[in-house]
Amino acid sequence: EARLGKTIGKDAAVGKATWVRVEGLVKASGRARRHGERGRDGLLTALPSGPVTERLVGLAEMLWQRES
Repeated sequence: EARLGKTIGKDAAVGKATWVRVEGLVKASGRARRHGERGRDGLLTALPSGPVTERLVGLAEMLWQRES
């Protein structure tokens, strides 16, 4: 719960629609990965190479690859 920042099962208890609930964990994880990769590639294409871009891309990857 500390890692999630909310009570475990809270979304399911209130009937909240989530991608995991709609598609299942495997498909939802694949969706997150695909969109994350597209976003990363867009950043790399749009921004000049350098340490600032590397940090921004690293932050973006951390967000879409997180476990919770």
